[in-house]
Amino acid sequence: MKYIDTKITVWNRLHFSEDADIIQLIAPIQSEGIEVVIDDKCGFSVCETLYESEEHLSLTANAGCSTIEVHQDQVMVWENGQ
Repeated sequence: MKYIDTKITVWNRLHFSEDADIIQLIAPIQSEGIEVVIDDKCGFSVCETLYESEEHLSLTANAGCSTIEVHQDQVMVWENGQ
């Protein structure tokens, strides 16, 4: 098997019910991270991946870690980073 893995960034859109108080979700996101509001108790309903926002991740943006890996026969034969 031969393949190349690439690391990308892409936006996700989190949808909330009409009665959700979206402004009140900011503080928990700031203190605990986004995962805390992905809960039906917060009014979360569904996550949508915005594929049109896809961008390849640079080495710099990935702290020098690989963003491209070339594989052959289940073995990585080359990577562009650490």
